[in-house]
Amino acid sequence: MKDVGVPASVTVNCVGVRSFKGTGPWVFAGSTVRGDGSISELSFTRNLNWWGEHGGVEQLLVVNYNTSDAVRQALLDGSLDVVVGDKVLTPRQVQEFETQHSGTFTTVLGPRLYNQIIVMNAAKAPTDNIEVRRLVMHSVNKAAIVEKEMYGQAAVADALFPRDAPYCDIDLTPRWDYDFEKAKLMNCMPKEESTDHLPLILGLTLGIGLPLLACIGVACFCFGKKKGHERLLDEDMQKRKEQRTAADVVGTPDNAA
Repeated sequence: MKDVGVPASVTVNCVGVRSFKGTGPWVFAGSTVRGDGSISELSFTRNLNWWGEHGGVEQLLVVNYNTSDAVRQALLDGSLDVVVGDKVLTPRQVQEFETQHSGTFTTVLGPRLYNQIIVMNAAKAPTDNIEVRRLVMHSVNKAAIVEKEMYGQAAVADALFPRDAPYCDIDLTPRWDYDFEKAKLMNCMPKEESTDHLPLILGLTLGIGLPLLACIGVACFCFGKKKGHERLLDEDMQKRKEQRTAADVVGTPDNAA
């Protein structure tokens, strides 16, 4: 099959969705619009042709609320039965239903689907310095934020993806966890204790190292020259001694064959 597409000379105008019918458990039945054109609620009815198991609900109304306080009030006065999704209620309100209304409401927290992260730009100063990024990470008490701001409804993340995601259930090292004492030490390091030792190394090498190597080379050359000269003298004296000894022998020695 060849997809010829749409000719460039043809203008395509998208006018919206032709049909809301699908293969899910619900079928779109209608919507209620406010005076400003925003949608107040959507209605769905049970899909009788759905292949899955049916529950006891015949109709489903999805209501749009402007604030989480309005959602909370609708739950308490009985006009709303179920709240689904993240940040529909604040963490404090979720904790309220868990602790103060457990007799009439059931709260279920699903698995973590993503982590909330703060991205530091490693390509721009000052966070282009890895030591600055370490300082920030050692300074932030993420566990306290989870406990105070999220009311214990989250977990401290140390990676981009949750551990429940495929191939993400591993521990990455090194772990730059919260350590305020280490952060203070890093932040208060004197300027003279700079980690850039390259100028010092070059200064020592050029100012002391090269002259020292030159002196050692001259000393070795002189010492080697002296030892070589002494060896040559010894060998010359040994040859002269052998020559004098050979001249005293006349005729055939007595032990010659």
